[in-house]
Amino acid sequence: IASDIRIRRLSLETVMPISCASYMLEKPILYLPVVISSAIMGGLGAVFDIQGTPMSAGFGFSGLVGPLTAYGFMAPGWLSILSLSCLFVVLPVLLGYLMKYIFIDKRKLISATDLLLKTD
Repeated sequence: IASDIRIRRLSLETVMPISCASYMLEKPILYLPVVISSAIMGGLGAVFDIQGTPMSAGFGFSGLVGPLTAYGFMAPGWLSILSLSCLFVVLPVLLGYLMKYIFIDKRKLISATDLLLKTD
């Protein structure tokens, strides 16, 4: 069973980035808003000393793994909950809208149709 789980995990870890990367390679500018947002959030995570475990690294808000693990490393209380809510929910959403405004609405470097998934 353990080897079956490792094989499934390996195939997902291999197939997903390849399929996403091949789509985004058609228009590499699609990487720019993602990289900028990631750099900003990564910097803020370092400034606010957000910690986790090797198993929770990179999960972010997915399944609350990132916030719950980070909360485990913080002093319990409302201030920790507020800062984690800002760092894992509010700021990423605001950055998403900002990137949309800059790259789609203002500069017109990306069109909304570039973000559609092709199903043929």
